Formats: sequence, C-alpha cells, structure tokens
Amino acid sequence: MPELKTKTMVLRSGCNKLDREDMDMTDTIDYTFCLSPGSKTRYIVGLYDKDKHLPRYSIEISVPQHVRQSVESEQFLLEFGDGYHWAYDIRNNSTWPAYIIIKKDNVLVIDPCFQ
Repeated sequence: MPELKTKTMVLRSGCNKLDREDMDMTDTIDYTFCLSPGSKTRYIVGLYDKDKHLPRYSIEISVPQHVRQSVESEQFLLEFGDGYHWAYDIRNNSTWPAYIIIKKDNVLVIDPCFQ
C-alpha cells in the first residue's frame, strides 16, 4: 500500500509557505488552502461588485463525513477604500485537517502565498 502524503498547513493571521519538500513537480494542488484541526481564519478572496453581483464566489470544505458538522464557514462582504471584498470566516472545530476549496466564477482560487 503506498504511503499517504499529507500537506497540512495552519493559516491564521498571515501567509505560510507550503512545505513542498515531500512534493514533486507533477503534484497538483486541488484546494485553496488547508486549515489545521482546531484552527480558524478569515480568508478575503477578492473584489466584489455589489451592483452586478459579480464575480461569483463559492466554497467547498473537504473533510471526512463524520466531522462535517464541526467545520463552519460564514460568508460576508467587507468594505475597503477600493470597494467591497468577498470574505469567509472558517472555523475547523474538528480533529481532522479541512481542505478549503474556494472558486471564483467556477475556477479554483490558488492562493499566491502557497505558490
């Protein structure tokens, strides 16, 4: 049976670089970031036009079925000087890492902090 590689990070008040020493160049990242057990974060995705209701943002959280109720997310708008920003507050109250998948207009958001 092949060894399972995990890519777990804590995202709190800043960006942590992804530890890629166990990855090779053919590995793809199919999630925006991973939230460690017992962690929480506010993730600001990007600009949002309130009048046009664009772009469309969505969130998926990948965790085992038995801990799904332990991971919570709330979406909201923040107003800054340059306009409105779409944001999520995410809490992982489970004992498992939560893989957070955020999409903008149905395209995966890859966080530049983890590149």
